[in-house]
Amino acid sequence: MDFLSLMIIYVITFAISSLVFLTGSKHSNIKVIRWLFIYGEKVSSFLWSSVIPTSLQHCLTGFTDRFLYTRNPVFQVIYFVLWIIIFLQFSLETNVLLRKFNIHPVAVTLTYAGFFVNLLLFLCSSWINPGMITKLNYKKFLGIYPYDNWMFKNKICDTCEIVKPARSKHCAICNHCVHRFDHHCSWINNCVGAQNVGYFLAFLLSITVQCALVATLSTLSMYMVAETTGLLRASYLDANKVRRPVNIFIIVQHLFLQRPFFIFIASALWILVILTGAFLSYHTYLACTNQTTNERYKLSELGSIYKKQTFKDSEVTDGKKPRYNYNFYNRGIYRNLREVFQGYQSQ
Repeated sequence: MDFLSLMIIYVITFAISSLVFLTGSKHSNIKVIRWLFIYGEKVSSFLWSSVIPTSLQHCLTGFTDRFLYTRNPVFQVIYFVLWIIIFLQFSLETNVLLRKFNIHPVAVTLTYAGFFVNLLLFLCSSWINPGMITKLNYKKFLGIYPYDNWMFKNKICDTCEIVKPARSKHCAICNHCVHRFDHHCSWINNCVGAQNVGYFLAFLLSITVQCALVATLSTLSMYMVAETTGLLRASYLDANKVRRPVNIFIIVQHLFLQRPFFIFIASALWILVILTGAFLSYHTYLACTNQTTNERYKLSELGSIYKKQTFKDSEVTDGKKPRYNYNFYNRGIYRNLREVFQGYQSQ
């Protein structure tokens, strides 16, 4: 198998794996990912019950429940390890090459500043109370948002035994209700709610910018290596003994043989720029329209029910069903963003 085929397989595999790690859940808004988790769980359960001994099944089930469905710091540790690996790679390889080729030091300074800003925002997203609702404080949340009587109704949380404020949801992983619940993020080992959604958005922005900056500087340093060694002007003999100039794939292959880990990190960062950029764009859209991931998920479910509902003749006008307000809490971009970054105190 040639280098190009291996590179394509690596890129596709890394992209799919990263997408599953970033958004993977049975409640994901991406139907393919949701389908993968739901049916993958069924297939794995069938295989376990058919092939794996019962004693081992209990161990594996306990491990997966602990790993996926309870609050634990595993993904936080993984993120921190990845942060250290990329930081060391940049310091020991990329920065050395940038200094060798006299790349402007401001770019390097900004990159190091970005590393620590990203880590700070990660810790803020992880540690700040997302808006936990308890029996002691639930009353102060009741008047913040009105019930739309569609997605949110005046009901009691069966677990917390309190009246659920509008836009709140009980997180089964954290085992408490959260004000303006968006989703539970395994990477920060915390829910994303009214009080930390602003930090979470800033965290996503810092990841995207930092990955783009490190990937750009890494690519630039590799370009300078290829330029100074004459690789860009090199040629080769093809199968017919005809001399041809090297193309981009040959250049990357040659650089990969010299610095495999460097090329691996650089290509991985470019993939992450696309994925985290898409994730950031989605959450920016939610912030600008005053919606949450939970509400978008509920909307898809309730929309299907709404289409199947029958209405009385008095409710139907011009042959059309009455429309429900799917964006009930939208107050305009400026006020929506102020609400996101100031929390419920702006209400």
